Amino acid sequence: MMPGITPSRSPKTLAEKLAVEGSTCPIPATHDRLAEVHHWWHQMAEWYHQPDPFRYRLGAFAQAARCVTLMRQTEKAVFESFDFYERRNRKLTHCCR
Repeated sequence: MMPGITPSRSPKTLAEKLAVEGSTCPIPATHDRLAEVHHWWHQMAEWYHQPDPFRYRLGAFAQAARCVTLMRQTEKAVFESFDFYERRNRKLTHCCR
């Protein structure tokens, strides 16, 4: 478990229930989604030379990767302060315009 961070709620989703059991991860849904991204990354590498299967895996990878930030936002209650994320998000939004 991360020092000073205690999960502030019981697991509600299947991903959280599976990740919390025997785990000390304070953000289990985010962790689960990152594991999914990792899975699709390896699938894309395996099917790189086959256009259609690669394309299907690329779509699944992109979908999972987009959801990592959303999962992190839903679990922000475990952090004392989520300001680091909001500052970084503003900085990235400003520089990319």
